[in-house]
Amino acid sequence: MDFPIDVKPGDRFELASHNSVRLLSVQPDPIDPSEPYFEYGGTGAVLQLQDLRSGNFHALKIFDPRFQDDGQVQYAENLTKLQLHNFILVADRTVITPQNHHKLIEKFNALKHSLFMPWIPGYTWQEVLIDNKNRKTKPKFSPNQCFEFAANLCVLLKLLEDKKCAHCDICSNNIIVDPTTNKVELIDIEDMYGPGFRKSPSFVGGQKGYTHQKHNQEHQWCQESDRFGGAILIAEMATWYSQSVRDLSGSESYFSSNEDLQKSSVPFQTLLSTLREQTSQKIAELFVDTWDSTNLRECPPMSEWYREFAKVANTKNIHIEGLLIGNSVPSEPLVKGRRSITLDVTIDPIGDADDTSNTHQPIEMHRRSIGFDDVPIKSSTDENMQPTTSSIKGRRRVQMEDSSRYISNSGNAGTITPRSMPTPGASSPKSRVTPPASSLDSMTSNKSTNRLPKVVTTIFWTLVAIVVTVVMLNFIFPDLFPSIIQFIQRIADSLLP
Repeated sequence: MDFPIDVKPGDRFELASHNSVRLLSVQPDPIDPSEPYFEYGGTGAVLQLQDLRSGNFHALKIFDPRFQDDGQVQYAENLTKLQLHNFILVADRTVITPQNHHKLIEKFNALKHSLFMPWIPGYTWQEVLIDNKNRKTKPKFSPNQCFEFAANLCVLLKLLEDKKCAHCDICSNNIIVDPTTNKVELIDIEDMYGPGFRKSPSFVGGQKGYTHQKHNQEHQWCQESDRFGGAILIAEMATWYSQSVRDLSGSESYFSSNEDLQKSSVPFQTLLSTLREQTSQKIAELFVDTWDSTNLRECPPMSEWYREFAKVANTKNIHIEGLLIGNSVPSEPLVKGRRSITLDVTIDPIGDADDTSNTHQPIEMHRRSIGFDDVPIKSSTDENMQPTTSSIKGRRRVQMEDSSRYISNSGNAGTITPRSMPTPGASSPKSRVTPPASSLDSMTSNKSTNRLPKVVTTIFWTLVAIVVTVVMLNFIFPDLFPSIIQFIQRIADSLLP
């Protein structure tokens, strides 16, 4: 196999990054220790390195000459300006340039415009799906683990959306989960949409099993790009503990082909009903809204998923920083440095929900720990208060109290049932409601009986005020009233015959 650069395990070199010089060592392949540890993708390869001073592992992403782009420098600067490195590890990167790393490029010309960034431990979600169909060597995830994976992905996508950004290639191969911490990371972010970013000429939006079928692929480089694929990934992760879901899943995405998307089917109904059981009816409704949408803008924004996941996390008593703080639903997640996840309850043992043995299996975390942008593989919130019709960026919102639109409350959980449409002229939630006649008579009677005491009280206090005023004037001007009385008498005498 030809490697992008001629190195061997144990080779060392220095690299300037973030105002410091790192001494790095090439790491051996876990399967063949005589070879360097490379991971290959559609645009190049990733070499695993270790910082000999700190012991931390790093990734050196080396692009194929066709994809080497000097725009990576400006792109990295934009990532820093938006502070995306606060919640996306691979956004903390150094671009290898002739200006700053001329000696290294002279030795390895292929490193021009390559990326030096943290190495992400764990499995790509695609590896989890593939393993389910093949060796089944990876550990099973408990319901709480699956919920945390989904909740953490929801937080990441919501934070991106808050920054007016989108990953734009959201799929199983660009998500890494770490079962030891239940963290989720986004990788292959070179085609992101965001302020100051430019669309790559080689950009192809969406991958099999995650692409909106009613939205042109070429136009998926937009702020709403992650809403459809992100919703499917959230549903996959949240329900992966279920044997029924795993049995129906494809090897690279739950829905085996794009033809399976946005249609009613057994896999869809199974995923929907399991999602409802694991989370809530509101989250299942968000998934159906996404499934039924006619374009990406109609899909629910990640802020809605975020808010509903916060409610469920509160119910499950699982604390995830950035999603749930105490018992309230924050308007903005708090991100300080790296996200940490702490649980207030003991997590279920690793194993299937239906597996009583809960046998722990060894976790091999060293292999295939980072992926690539491959060539396409073709508040204390009162939950009893229900919102009425609203509009979010032109997207139709249904009345949530009409739960039968999406999911039956009968034994056939997850079955979509049609919503009864209102007839013309029918009263809306904002229409005036006329009370019964008996209530009107009672209200009128009460009003009339209450008026008399008010009139008497007003007259009484008016007379009291007059008397007090007269007494005070008589005290201040003792001759005033006799003079007034005499004057009135003279007028009366002159008028009388």
